[in-house]
Amino acid sequence: MAVHGVGLEPARCRARRSPGGCIVTQNPRYWPDATGLRRRAEKRLLEQPVTLPEPLTEAESQRLIHELHVHQIELELQNEELRQTCAQLEQSLEKYTGLYDFAPAGCFVLDRDGTILEANLTGAALFGVERSRLLRRQFGGFVSTETQSAFNAFLETVLQGAPKATCEITLKGTPPHDLHLEGVTLKSGAGQQCRIAVMDFSAIRQAEETLQVYQQIVDSSPDALSLVGTDYHYKIINDTYLHHTGWSREQIVGHPVAAVMGSAVFDNIIKSYLDRCLAGDTVNYSKWFDFPVQGHRYMDVTYIPCRDRNGAIIGAMVVSRDTTERQQMEEAIVKMNQYLEQHVAERTVELARTAALLEQETHTRRDREAQLIQARKLEAIGRITGGIAHDFNNLLTVIKGNLEILREQGEKEIDPDRALLIEDALSATRQSIELTAGLLAFSRQQPLRLQRTRVHRILRGLERLLDRMLEPATRLHVAIDPTVPDVMTDPGHLQAALMNLMLNAQDAMPKGGTLDVHAAAVDVPGEAVALDSGLAPGGYVAVTVADSGIGMDADTLARACEPFFTTKPFGKGTGLGLAIVYGFAAQSNGGIAIESQPGQGTTVRLFLPALEPSSECLARETQAPPLPVLAEGTETILVVEDESRVRRLACRYLRDIGYPVLEAADAEEAITILETEPDIQIVFSDIIMPGDRNGFDLADWVAVHRPAVKCLLTTGHHQRACATPASHLPSHPVLIKPYSKEQLAHRIRQQLDEKSSST
Repeated sequence: MAVHGVGLEPARCRARRSPGGCIVTQNPRYWPDATGLRRRAEKRLLEQPVTLPEPLTEAESQRLIHELHVHQIELELQNEELRQTCAQLEQSLEKYTGLYDFAPAGCFVLDRDGTILEANLTGAALFGVERSRLLRRQFGGFVSTETQSAFNAFLETVLQGAPKATCEITLKGTPPHDLHLEGVTLKSGAGQQCRIAVMDFSAIRQAEETLQVYQQIVDSSPDALSLVGTDYHYKIINDTYLHHTGWSREQIVGHPVAAVMGSAVFDNIIKSYLDRCLAGDTVNYSKWFDFPVQGHRYMDVTYIPCRDRNGAIIGAMVVSRDTTERQQMEEAIVKMNQYLEQHVAERTVELARTAALLEQETHTRRDREAQLIQARKLEAIGRITGGIAHDFNNLLTVIKGNLEILREQGEKEIDPDRALLIEDALSATRQSIELTAGLLAFSRQQPLRLQRTRVHRILRGLERLLDRMLEPATRLHVAIDPTVPDVMTDPGHLQAALMNLMLNAQDAMPKGGTLDVHAAAVDVPGEAVALDSGLAPGGYVAVTVADSGIGMDADTLARACEPFFTTKPFGKGTGLGLAIVYGFAAQSNGGIAIESQPGQGTTVRLFLPALEPSSECLARETQAPPLPVLAEGTETILVVEDESRVRRLACRYLRDIGYPVLEAADAEEAITILETEPDIQIVFSDIIMPGDRNGFDLADWVAVHRPAVKCLLTTGHHQRACATPASHLPSHPVLIKPYSKEQLAHRIRQQLDEKSSST
């Protein structure tokens, strides 16, 4: 619509062209005003001489004015429509600009030399450079040397007009980023250009590597493992399964179970168990199967529901264990018993006694086999628990150490609120350390640190803690009797065990109730209690935790101390609470007794051997504990630790107290340093490290090649520290993680002083 000559000034409209090709005015002040246009038009018409063929009549003049008013209204409507269109174009421009800048992939426009002409914000973020500083720079300048040639070939292919080209490169920097490039050619007036989409797939590659490790673990299992989908087709199998069937992976994965195992076996045996598993049940059975390679084998099969992240069942995890030899042994025993029973009437009384002995031996063997199976289950639980606790010890070492450093640095400058936050974090870390120690003690991978323990002090500390933790509807009553005898146990584990019992009691009172806790001296067998295991006669301290909750029936009470048994909803409990308490009591040469009835609450009594009163102990109660003194020194120390955060912490500890420190990430690097640094006087090394040599191997090397250098080893896994020939232990002492600065300084000084005294 032309508006020239009626007052519109194009030079002042500040218009620009949007991506869609429309002229958009950026400033509403310069949008045309219809009333002003009309007035200027009327003024010019009046000023200009108009020669008409004949004078207008009054009616014609009125009609002309009316038409002008109509045109004015039309202009105003068109102007309003133009304003709305401009506003919509502005919104579209902002939306598509945002989509371009914040797209999940980086977008670049390059010329033939690889110069960056355009880039979105995502692309600039990938390169870690502001967009304004990224333009006119060479794209290849950000590419690593190893992938530079691949990028050059990719750029040449795109610019030659290939419909679509891809490439994978690595950016410079630490850590390097793996990028996937896709490019297309653009034809522009300035010459040949191309557009490149860049996606960071570093996380995908790391996930693929992790998945490959998991696949190796699955394939190395002695059990035949497979995943069967809800359509009864194989989804995943391990190498052991291939060994059993004698088929290739392509012949099994993606095919129906009936095609692999046979229709008769599938219909008569497997399908019913699979259906139960796909309905949510864990199913176990034992049957004879015929395999092409293994032949007639007796398999112990377990079906476990496999769920997705939303909890929906997507298949059945099948674990098949070959128990043929054990089954053959049991069948042979049964046949032997049957043979003896057939001839017992013809035998003498002596033969009858022999048969009875054989029968007893059979039952004993079965009992032992059952105990062995249970022991293996507990051993598996212990290994898993110990491994997790070992990793946590490394993390807790770093957390606790850095918090202590923050506290030391800010003792004079930090405000009270932040100091309180640090103290709370340290308190939580210490509780985590005690919890980790409890897990290791439960799995029998770390012995209890037995010492004389005042029970009433433990109860007093728990009372203060539980006042803040328990629900308001729970009434806590703790009876503290200082005259209760001491016990020989690990105080940290005792506190954790009582905390488990009290939290279980609160869970049993969802609507509130009363929680009574008290301790008293008792005599066994004079005390009539129902213990899960027998106690030796003598004096004990019985710590009682009683609630007024929902209670337990006889069946639940009989299984209360089983590992992983829980009556709580899924995700609310692990089933390890009472099991840990039971294990702690057994390690302390004590026991537990549980009394409960539905609707009558539950009473748990923890029995620990009582000690005779000690005058030294009573005297120490009135004395303040001595302040720890850091053992300083100036000897050169080599710290060997594969976990960088733990290594930095240990080095900082030692440097803070005056020791020169060298660092190594593994045994091989440590040996290289030892061969070139003559001033090293002691090696402080982790035991479990990657590579061909562990901490004990490094200590052996030092003993042979640098006999004057002492060694102090450390680990967060007590069992692994002890799972070594006894010859290591006297000459190579072990410091268990997590350790404090004082503990590390004391042990280092102790080793150096022993060296000095021996020389």
